[in-house]
Amino acid sequence: MSADADGHWNRVTGEWGRHLNSTDGVDNRERRVGVRHLLVPIIALAVILSALPSVAPLAPMAAASPSLPVSAATATALAAPQTPSAAINSSVAHAQAYDITSYISVVDRTTGQVVAETANANTQVASASIMKLFLAAYYAVQAGGYGKMTGSLRASLEYMIKYSDDATASQLFTASAIPSMATRYGLSNTANAINVGHWGAARITAHDMSRFLFQVNKDGLVGPWLIPLMGQTNASGSDGFNQKFGFNALTGTHGSKQGWSSDNWTAQHNVIHSVGYTSRWFASVLQASSNTYAVMSSTATYSAQHIQASVVPAPTAHPQVPKTQATRYVNYVAKTLLNRTPTSKYSVLLQQGKITFDGVARAVVLGTEYRQRLVARAYKSCLNRAPDSAGLKSYTAAMAKGTTVALYASICSSTEARKVNGGGSFETQVKNMVKRMTGVKATNSQVTALLKTLRGSGWKAMVTQIVNSARWRTTRLNNLYQAMFGQPSTALGRGRYLGTMSKRGDFSAAIALAGSDRFWTLSQKG
Repeated sequence: MSADADGHWNRVTGEWGRHLNSTDGVDNRERRVGVRHLLVPIIALAVILSALPSVAPLAPMAAASPSLPVSAATATALAAPQTPSAAINSSVAHAQAYDITSYISVVDRTTGQVVAETANANTQVASASIMKLFLAAYYAVQAGGYGKMTGSLRASLEYMIKYSDDATASQLFTASAIPSMATRYGLSNTANAINVGHWGAARITAHDMSRFLFQVNKDGLVGPWLIPLMGQTNASGSDGFNQKFGFNALTGTHGSKQGWSSDNWTAQHNVIHSVGYTSRWFASVLQASSNTYAVMSSTATYSAQHIQASVVPAPTAHPQVPKTQATRYVNYVAKTLLNRTPTSKYSVLLQQGKITFDGVARAVVLGTEYRQRLVARAYKSCLNRAPDSAGLKSYTAAMAKGTTVALYASICSSTEARKVNGGGSFETQVKNMVKRMTGVKATNSQVTALLKTLRGSGWKAMVTQIVNSARWRTTRLNNLYQAMFGQPSTALGRGRYLGTMSKRGDFSAAIALAGSDRFWTLSQKG
């Protein structure tokens, strides 16, 4: 994409101060800065030059090389194995030295797991020509698959991707392309520009673009065509801009889509982006700065090289646990947390050194069976009944990433829960709800505070306040202590674990308790 500053974001009016192509109503992105303001001096200069002797025309200037010196430290870092996180940290620091802000996300090509990303990976920046990936995917999906596109359309899209051609993008742009692809691939922070036709100012994030590549790769209508096409990105764009930067500057397995423009809406108005892949990763390197395109291209290449060279260390082998100890521990975990006899799987893994005690506790507590028990407990506490099959399935699935606070807030704020707690006045319902959920009568000051929340923010907020209270956490911690240690929590235990429960509730506390020395000692008594 060409650099285009024929208008800038007006921070007062919140609009783009630029002109649209009068023939098609779509941004012509190949115009340069201040063309109209230069007409008068150019005409005057032309009159002067006409009186001078004619000279042979100059040859076109070659696109500037974006390369910067590579330090010895850079070479060493590439030679030594780095984790993706370390590679990103190094890249961010390198770019910051040139007043460049980096937005980076790295995803495992096989699993789709985000292995590392910057804290600002969900911050929107101007898309520049990265938007063209959405156009290509959109038309492939609309046709029912890339193989069903007409030959001319497919050829146009391929030329647009390889050469980052603006004219093709402006001709094919449609307002539905970006939002429909964002929905299809689950891109929560991707959207059209405020001025929709100004496609270079579309909103994208590093996180969404890495996810886009992973999702597209799995999409049979698009991936088998678009991903290999990115591996054919030309060394220069159709306007002559040097595209040999970022992921397009790599050797070995790689592919990319490049973007450059001055369309960002912050003081760092220049953007240079490289979105692509290596043999191991899908990754996005988005950059914003007021520095030159040549410098920004170089830092993008630095980032891509470090990401390509990064590796995830092989899992460290854990100590092998004797069979008797492993079996007793696993038995005790199953007895106290699941109330049943365990399978031998985790015992074997402990003996082989493939998992730790903490790992066993985490696997059991985060497993489906334990989540079902939590849901059943919430139903009993809030509704005084067992969960129906639909509710059990829905809440168990939600708890895979949720918290017990969210679970109780949802169930206990329902209309059914309010009826179970006596109906009648709000005060009566609140008192009964506290007693049912915590096992302790609420004080007058607590009831007053809860009623204030209820009237101001609703039932769910009020229930959340109960579940976030120290009294609630103490009740739940006592229940866990009773099940796992055979006695209520001690003052020392409350001091240690109540804070832990503020993270994911029962999950966090149960994992911590099952990994404690005391739990291990009890498990070995046989």
